[in-house]
Amino acid sequence: SNTSKSEVWNCTVIPDDLVGNEVGQSATASVTIQNTPPTFTNLSISPSYPLSSENLSAVPTGFFDIDQDGAQYFYNWQKWDGNSFNDLGEIGVVLDNSLTSPGDTIKVVVTSYDGQDNGSSLSATVNVNTPPTQPGIQIVPQSPITTDNLFCNITLNSTDNESVVYTYSWFKDGAIQSSYTNITTVNNSDTSKYEVWNCSVTPDDLVGNEIGTLGSDSVTIQNSAPTISNLDLSPSSPTTTID
Repeated sequence: SNTSKSEVWNCTVIPDDLVGNEVGQSATASVTIQNTPPTFTNLSISPSYPLSSENLSAVPTGFFDIDQDGAQYFYNWQKWDGNSFNDLGEIGVVLDNSLTSPGDTIKVVVTSYDGQDNGSSLSATVNVNTPPTQPGIQIVPQSPITTDNLFCNITLNSTDNESVVYTYSWFKDGAIQSSYTNITTVNNSDTSKYEVWNCSVTPDDLVGNEIGTLGSDSVTIQNSAPTISNLDLSPSSPTTTID
């Protein structure tokens, strides 16, 4: 606690046999107090669940230097290529989003520095979010008539690393039908012949504001063939006549 780096300390020793006032020849040794490298305790990448449109920032914390030097860091950003992490050549605290793509695994290695010596190093990784894939959509029946209800079916689920939720939207002749938002079935009482109905489904993994590509299907309401409920013959009891 009584020393600081770069100080030179001397120790001089003089031998004395305590006989009279005659002492022996003194000896001196010197040392210079060296720098103690710094340490830090934590490292994270922000945001924790990044979108491909977001920059990444390294966040080191817990810097300690017994010599009370100011906190400094060196940064090295890397990307996983399927076999190993490759150096991106970026040494700043922020990695620009132009260097990342959906599905990338990004790593940052941070080394503490006190202006003289490198200290401890830590690393952190994040996965860049991949939006859900486009779902397959089919309206059933494919050739509806005015008496058919319309059912919006997902024939191929979206794939994603997270759970996916779907938002359903119905359009009639290009106009959104708000009353059918997130409803999978359209009642036949709301359809008329020759109308074009479209069901669009948007997948979302609820990570940030990045949604997947919507899937959709359209059908045209066909004419319903007429029916008869009764048939009468008149007269009901015909007779033959002779001309």
